[in-house]
Amino acid sequence: MSVVTSAACTGDRKASTTDTLTSPSLSPADPIVTETFTGTLRPNATVFYAFTVATYGTVNITLDEVTGVQVSEDVPFEFEIGPGVPRGTGCSPNSVLVVAPGEGPHSSGVFDAGIWCVRLRELGNMSGPARFRITIAHP
Repeated sequence: MSVVTSAACTGDRKASTTDTLTSPSLSPADPIVTETFTGTLRPNATVFYAFTVATYGTVNITLDEVTGVQVSEDVPFEFEIGPGVPRGTGCSPNSVLVVAPGEGPHSSGVFDAGIWCVRLRELGNMSGPARFRITIAHP
């Protein structure tokens, strides 16, 4: 916080003004928009989806489900997911997590307003293509 004080002389009387300048509090907005990203993911492939965050706030990303594929019982049914920034025809994630589909969010963070993306990558455990659904909740 900074305080600015000024004084002015008018005859033999002093007038003073004190103003307090503060910067606004930036509390992240809650997610109010939900987008669903669905598609087909092939073995060893990567897909991404771009979305727009309207205002500074919390973004939650969940890999809800992956269906239509069989994975060996001794292989984990996990995928790499990460939020990031669109770059050309891809998505450059800021961070990545290895997650199993299901209850989330799997990724949660505070994002500035702008265009963002989420990237999903298959880790080489699938024997064939599978359908997926990702939910993105944002302000």
